[in-house]
Amino acid sequence: MSVRRGAAFAAGLVLVAGLLAGCAAKPGVAAVADDRTITTAELAETGRALTTLLGGSPPAAQLLQDLVYVPVIISTAEEAGMKVSDAEAVAWLTGEFGQPAVEAAEDPGVLAMARLSVILERLEATPDQVLVAMINRAVEGVDVTVNPRFGVFDPALPAIMDPEVPDWIYVPAWDSGPLGYVPF
Repeated sequence: MSVRRGAAFAAGLVLVAGLLAGCAAKPGVAAVADDRTITTAELAETGRALTTLLGGSPPAAQLLQDLVYVPVIISTAEEAGMKVSDAEAVAWLTGEFGQPAVEAAEDPGVLAMARLSVILERLEATPDQVLVAMINRAVEGVDVTVNPRFGVFDPALPAIMDPEVPDWIYVPAWDSGPLGYVPF
């Protein structure tokens, strides 16, 4: 092989390796929603806080989906004039779960989920179809990329589905740890 062909071959390998690396999930990133990155650390912390509060945590894909969409829903509701303060969210958590909720509310993910719960209660008490339509459009418009370790994004739903796990891998029950069966 000539030096030129060898150099061209090496350059081709570097290009292919670069393209393949671009397809891989970034280390420490669980998902990217539009321009917002959700890290594996955020996912783990929210999972731990929910485990403390509820005695268990939803599967990682469900929790990640919540972390993707809850801020979008809250932002849309706020734009429509339905604001929920952190104090209102903590009061809701405390009313639902008692004193352990105060510590859990220190987690931004849990606090956001509590704010969403207040919004949903308000919508249930006074239905606002315009706001519901706005929220649906906002959720459908989110560009989501999920680390395959945590799930698969289905834009038709739009939802994050559990990752497909080969049958030779043991999958314990979801309540066995703060993030279910996802190994860290």
